[in-house]
Amino acid sequence: MFITYAEYSNVFDTPDETEFDQILPIAETTIDYICGNKITVLGFDNLGATTQSAIKNAAIYEVNCIYNGGGVYVLNNESSGNVKVDDFSYSDGGGDSSKGIKYINGIPFSTISEMFLQPTNLLYPPCNELFGADDYD
Repeated sequence: MFITYAEYSNVFDTPDETEFDQILPIAETTIDYICGNKITVLGFDNLGATTQSAIKNAAIYEVNCIYNGGGVYVLNNESSGNVKVDDFSYSDGGGDSSKGIKYINGIPFSTISEMFLQPTNLLYPPCNELFGADDYD
C-alpha cells in the first residue's frame, strides 16, 4: 500500500474511507502500470525516501482523480461521465483523451500524478529521456 487514508485525508476531504479503500488498489495498479511495474519488481520499501514520497503524492492525486472521474462507478465499468437531466446534458468524453482527460485502460489518470513521477526515473522511456531524469534519490 502506497498511502493510508490518513495521508490522503490530509490533502483531500473526499471520498470517505470506504470508497477510498475501493479506489486505492486501482490507483496503485494504474501508477505501477505506467511505471512498467517497476514499483512491484523493485519493491516500494526498497526505493529511496524521495522516490517513495513522489509515489505517495502521485497516489494521493490519482485516488482523487479516479474519485472525481466517477469513483466506484469507474471501477465497476459503469458510465458516470454522461449525465442528462431534462434538457441539460453533460459528457466527460467517455474515455476520449482528446477531450482533455487522460485515461489509461478506461481509468482516469491524473496529470499531476504523472508530474510527481516524472523525476523518479520510473516511467517508461523515452519520457525520462525527454525530461532528463537520471537518478532521483
